[in-house]
Amino acid sequence: MRERKKKTVMLTLTEFCNLNCTYCYEKNKSLKTMDYDVAMHILEKELTKEDGYDECEIQFFGGEPFVEFQLLKQICEELWSKNWNKKYVCFATTNGTLIHGEIQSWLKENRDKFTCGLSLDGIKKAHDINRCNSFDLIDIEFFKNTWPNQYAKMTISPQSLPYLFESAVYLHEQGFTFDNNLAYGVDWNKPELLEIMEQQLKLLADYYISHPRIIPCRLLGLHLENINVSEHIDRWCGAGKGLKSYDVEGTLYPCQMFAPLSMEKEKSKKVLEINFDKKNLEDPACKFCSIYNVCPTCYGYNYSSTGDIAKRDEVLCKYTKLSILATSYLWANRIMKYSYKELNISELRYVQLTKAVIKVQKLFAGVNN
Repeated sequence: MRERKKKTVMLTLTEFCNLNCTYCYEKNKSLKTMDYDVAMHILEKELTKEDGYDECEIQFFGGEPFVEFQLLKQICEELWSKNWNKKYVCFATTNGTLIHGEIQSWLKENRDKFTCGLSLDGIKKAHDINRCNSFDLIDIEFFKNTWPNQYAKMTISPQSLPYLFESAVYLHEQGFTFDNNLAYGVDWNKPELLEIMEQQLKLLADYYISHPRIIPCRLLGLHLENINVSEHIDRWCGAGKGLKSYDVEGTLYPCQMFAPLSMEKEKSKKVLEINFDKKNLEDPACKFCSIYNVCPTCYGYNYSSTGDIAKRDEVLCKYTKLSILATSYLWANRIMKYSYKELNISELRYVQLTKAVIKVQKLFAGVNN
């Protein structure tokens, strides 16, 4: 039986946001919005064409998408009134500050058809440092109760890094499963930040060791077992393939990171000429790296910072290595203390992780990889 294939279609409803977060990579915000007819034309095309994809995740993007709530509502209600060839879901990531009153009521009424992911950077202090003192403007209980299984998104800046452990534990205790990552496009090239990162990851790893059933956040949830695979992973995301990102004008980009909202217009234009095949996605500098398959990359950020979709920011490599070491420490201790059943993972993954831990420890014990 053929595996069902899913694509992601992103619609940038607006280039405006009601916040100005310290790490935001969208440097070219404006008051531009997407026209309703443009949005419906895109969705009609993506939901009817024979392109090999069976399902579609429709993501409403910004800026802050709920700045244009009436437009979003109009699009969704028209979408839901018709039958389409492909199965689809509607999704938006939001800063949460506008989700009150009418918007909250509409989302609650349509929670089975529309899902929200919340950007929440942890404890109040960390969140407010990053996101314009907006913590108290968010109805966190609404998000927890309406979509209890939905991920939250936590972004870490150099300023909020000292609160990483506290923030991660806070989100777990609130019941969120969450993704977290270091902010792109900010200055991480300071030795003291590496020291803080190492301390915070150790505290967090020890927390996960003593709570074996909790799924670790992304920084300590790297797929360590991939180090056992000899061939390089083909790609790290759907950019230029299964991901379609449309800007407010209706122009198609490989992902939102490449749109004019995020980088210079001329640079964005050149992206449309790039071929996102496997050979163009591999950084030659990483060709013989032993941890390549455990080291994710962002093609959009690569292009923004280095001018090449494959070439990685070497500063961030140091932080990834810290994450890999901490993940190895975490699993080494979990495996010593618990059975695969107690960890709620398969026996096969348990064996794969055991092999991976041994490999990582050997690599970092003096072998220059």
